[in-house]
Amino acid sequence: MLTLAAHDDDYAYGSFATAVNRLSGGSLRIRIAGNWRASSTPSEIDYERGIVRDVRAGKVQLGIVGARVWDKLGVRSFQALVAPFLIDSLALEGRALQAPLARRALAEVEKAGVVGVALLPGRLRRPLGLTRPLLQPRDYRGAKIGIRPGGVAEATFRALGAHAAGYIPGNLTAFDGAELDPLTITQNNYDLGAHALTGNVVFWPKPQTIVMNRHAYDRLTTKQRQVLETAGRAAIAPELRRISRDQRVVLSALCESGLPIATATPRELAALRRAVRPVYARLEHDPGTRRWIAQIRSVHHIKQDALRCPDDVRKESSPLKGNFTGSLTRAQILRETGSKALAEKLHGSWTARLADGRFEFRDRDTRADARGTFVVHGNRVKFVFATGVGLKEGQIANYTWSIYRDRLTFKTIPGRPSVLLGFVWKRAS
Repeated sequence: MLTLAAHDDDYAYGSFATAVNRLSGGSLRIRIAGNWRASSTPSEIDYERGIVRDVRAGKVQLGIVGARVWDKLGVRSFQALVAPFLIDSLALEGRALQAPLARRALAEVEKAGVVGVALLPGRLRRPLGLTRPLLQPRDYRGAKIGIRPGGVAEATFRALGAHAAGYIPGNLTAFDGAELDPLTITQNNYDLGAHALTGNVVFWPKPQTIVMNRHAYDRLTTKQRQVLETAGRAAIAPELRRISRDQRVVLSALCESGLPIATATPRELAALRRAVRPVYARLEHDPGTRRWIAQIRSVHHIKQDALRCPDDVRKESSPLKGNFTGSLTRAQILRETGSKALAEKLHGSWTARLADGRFEFRDRDTRADARGTFVVHGNRVKFVFATGVGLKEGQIANYTWSIYRDRLTFKTIPGRPSVLLGFVWKRAS
């Protein structure tokens, strides 16, 4: 039984673990240690390098991290995979991952003190414009763009005139845009209040690497090592199918929620490619990267995976505004938070004022209040708090909402953050 540390909920490890079990006849199994290195501190921004350190130190036998992070660890062999605007379809990503250069790239992680086991496909990352649409280079100038740490991403956005920075997952309130995929957008409600997702621009894919502790690897038999290597190759095709299926399902959900899918013109696409020429000039100094980029460019017949909303999706938006009243008991608050202190501060009769994208909640008994902004897409609403008892500035809460006979109901969304709005409010006269 081998333990694999995973932070992102990407499921690539699932296909790998299944292949390991099948190819070994059940004699070799993978146990997933999910949410590895998750925390509420800024260190979570750099969790991928942390996983590599933990694997190297023997705290866990296996770890899965994005190929994007390796140039931050002195390993530049994967940079062709994340070169800007190069791989723009899952089919092309699959071709690139099965090239002989991919196996050589994986072997290079030994420079970081770990053993490369598998190189797996990942979702395609696109521009999500939060404060503006992101279609051409001038849209990026002066913008703050959220990324997961990686040298190529930093160089790309620098070439576009933007400032790239890491962020704590789930919180993009200080950013003008981000490089994201539809599933990540949906899982974190990043679409609420966003201007547009650019459907025909792909920055790069998000391929995943599985690495192993050197001592743990050396203890395996030759046959067990072969199983791990073969499982990595066998997992590529099912992963690509799963990613494609998830993308279709999630795209429909995003379109139904009202997120615009923008399309860059041919002229805008050409301008983006011109802007990142300095990035390619640097990447192609490395002979292996130059050869891999040339191989990927040589595949002309694979069509780009461009996103557009299905024709049968209706995009509707409902207004959420007015004055409302509600009440919270000590028992409700204690049940939701487990905090007696908050129960004393927040119980009582509340008023809510919702207008023009701003909200104010006030407790008429304890004088506690909360203020901030909100964005509605269909039956979903995202609150961003500026103030509030027990809340941090920028804290986010997500709900579904409905109004029936002057009664406003917020319901929590499983797996999404919430802060005690999930009760019934009555419209004030």
